[in-house]
Amino acid sequence: MLMFAVALSFPALRTALNADVLLGKLPPTPAVLTTSVRVAEVMTSNKTTLPDETGAFTDWIELTNIGTDAVPLQGYALSDRDNRTKFIFPDVTIAPGEYMIVFASGAESVDPDKPLHAAMRLSSAGETLYLIDDNGVVVESISIPAMAADESYARSGTRWSKTSSPTPGFENTPAGREAFLSSVTANYSGLQLNELMASNATTLTDEDGDYPDWIELFNSSPLTIDLSRCALSDNPAQPVKWRFPEGAVIQPYSTYVLFASGKSRPSAARPHTSFKLRADHGVVILSDLAGNVIDSAEYDNLGADAVWARRRNTDPWEMTTTPTPGTTNP
Repeated sequence: MLMFAVALSFPALRTALNADVLLGKLPPTPAVLTTSVRVAEVMTSNKTTLPDETGAFTDWIELTNIGTDAVPLQGYALSDRDNRTKFIFPDVTIAPGEYMIVFASGAESVDPDKPLHAAMRLSSAGETLYLIDDNGVVVESISIPAMAADESYARSGTRWSKTSSPTPGFENTPAGREAFLSSVTANYSGLQLNELMASNATTLTDEDGDYPDWIELFNSSPLTIDLSRCALSDNPAQPVKWRFPEGAVIQPYSTYVLFASGKSRPSAARPHTSFKLRADHGVVILSDLAGNVIDSAEYDNLGADAVWARRRNTDPWEMTTTPTPGTTNP
């Protein structure tokens, strides 16, 4: 199970969730560890491997539980400094055999119901990563070597090595690699772009009362499709620009409408992408998280409240002044 960053040596500070608290020099890792939590894999130059919930590619750290009991992580911490915390875990639990991802994005996020983000970044030139338990004990100190883009430093038993076949969220084996690739390249037969508006003047309002650009998808299959492993973009060179939120689905023979507002609100009732559409010319790309294009639409000169839409939800595309967001195209 994939979840989307050390403990403080002073009891009064252990509940603090603000990072960068001075610890003093960390003690060496003890010979006998009292926790089954371990760092399993690290990537310091994530360019195309694993996008976060917004579609951004940032450094990441993967933890796992090698024991037989669940471990509460509240008060555990991660740092790339031996005298200062950088991220303290919120009230989350890691189950036996589970893999948990912490994005080292530089912008902290500790909502236990969302992907975790640490207020630190990792150096691709190499550095040391510390995992500390809730008693202020160093569980591990890992010397990460210099790595190229999309390489990871992965554990296999007690040995670490660089690999160009990362497995975030899965075991560090060939089977884990296949499972990871399958998770980001699912079958999206029947999923398509269906309608888009690049100059919304009066058609559809968002929760702020604004009139943002919008995009509509259509599912022509009899199956419910999970959109959380899909992405949208307005740039062919960056097909994974904005990622659909966890839990997003499109029902059989149904539409899914979202705003291309630039507000980047994936958890809104009607999600907002991180980009807007240009009215004079543009392209919208729907892809999986590996960047494989599922569908795309290129358009020109869309005036106010005009749409570029598939006729009767099938090819060909045409410009029309009769928008139908959320319903069947005429």
